[in-house]
Amino acid sequence: MKITIGIIARNEAKGIEATIEALSRQSLLKRGNAFDFVVVANGCSDDTVVVSRAAFAACFNNSHVTSRVHETDKAGKSRSWNLLIHEVADQTTDIYMLLDADITFANGDALSTVIDTLVATPRAIVCSGWGLKDIANKPKKSLIDKLSLRISADGEMLNSISGGLYAGRGPELRQIWLPEPTPGEDGFLNAMVHTNRFLDAPDIHRVCRAPSVTHFFEAHSVTGYVKHETRMMVGTAINRWLFEHFMALGHSVDAGRMIQQYNQDRPGWVNHIVRERVKAGGKLAIPLAIPMRRLYLPTGTSFAKALLIYPPAVLATAFNLVPYVKANSVLSQKDAAGFW
Repeated sequence: MKITIGIIARNEAKGIEATIEALSRQSLLKRGNAFDFVVVANGCSDDTVVVSRAAFAACFNNSHVTSRVHETDKAGKSRSWNLLIHEVADQTTDIYMLLDADITFANGDALSTVIDTLVATPRAIVCSGWGLKDIANKPKKSLIDKLSLRISADGEMLNSISGGLYAGRGPELRQIWLPEPTPGEDGFLNAMVHTNRFLDAPDIHRVCRAPSVTHFFEAHSVTGYVKHETRMMVGTAINRWLFEHFMALGHSVDAGRMIQQYNQDRPGWVNHIVRERVKAGGKLAIPLAIPMRRLYLPTGTSFAKALLIYPPAVLATAFNLVPYVKANSVLSQKDAAGFW
């Protein structure tokens, strides 16, 4: 089996060496597969390229492991994803695994767990890792830490792709192109997989999740949280408009090929859709349902469970009002789809 492990990195010189070193210690590499490690350094203004190449040279000298850095001056995660899947990686790759440059693996079997789960789930096209905020490892957690972890747990979706770490089947991913640009690339990829490129009705079981925690990611500061949630809301709104665009075709057109053509022939097509929707929606183009989503409880939720869920949900909703206003402001700008 041929496995490509890709890291899409932009200005990650500070932490990517540790990530590559941790990759070299993963049990997956002890198997007799062919591995190709690729860092796609996009729009970097630091030493990401130099540090990555040095780390690869120091960590990988096995005959069944190749490693390289592909540098592009064009920034953007969706653009870099397309580049990795369709141009940089070997087109006979059986499984692509993508991960963020700044995650910490929960154990030495993290990658094996994700790939084994994917292989053992024939219906699934993608298997997502199971990430937790790094504050979960603190022996003594503050009240803010506990609330942060609780809010994250309440927002978990088992059949959704977590961009921090996931693996997908090669033939299927090579049928997908992502819009260039879009700030909600993982959410759009998730929809493409669920709907078979908008050719079928959604099937959430095309995405599965590893059965145990695979990695940790850094919890945001208050400022970082506002920036992250603003980007999430912008991405969610744009994805919603893109979904509606492709769903209107009535399962008659392969969205993968159409997006490939749009990206090549109609630069700025995503921003065109955004401008049209913002113009129609007015100053508050993002539906209030997006920041209020945590307040909607599933049908049948007991009163006792509601009492447990609602306090952190109300707090998270209150925090989301600032990003909501900022996100609407971002969407009114000319190049909103390129927001990062």
